[in-house]
Amino acid sequence: MEFLLGLLGALTAGLLFGSGIFVGRRLPQLRGRERAGEQNEEERQRLMQEQEAFRLLQNYTPERAYGQALDQREA
Repeated sequence: MEFLLGLLGALTAGLLFGSGIFVGRRLPQLRGRERAGEQNEEERQRLMQEQEAFRLLQNYTPERAYGQALDQREA
């Protein structure tokens, strides 16, 4: 009897897990794609800004910190 209850519990857990994966993959399709173009453009702009900020951070020097170097965008 205990074995059957354990098996039933395992099957229930597997079913719930599988349905969660199924719903998670289908949810973007259920929401619709009306605003997908707008969101993609906003995401692209945000990504470009983040990459530019990261590039500036990588090129940061003590001269730039103390105002002794011109920014490449200003030159």
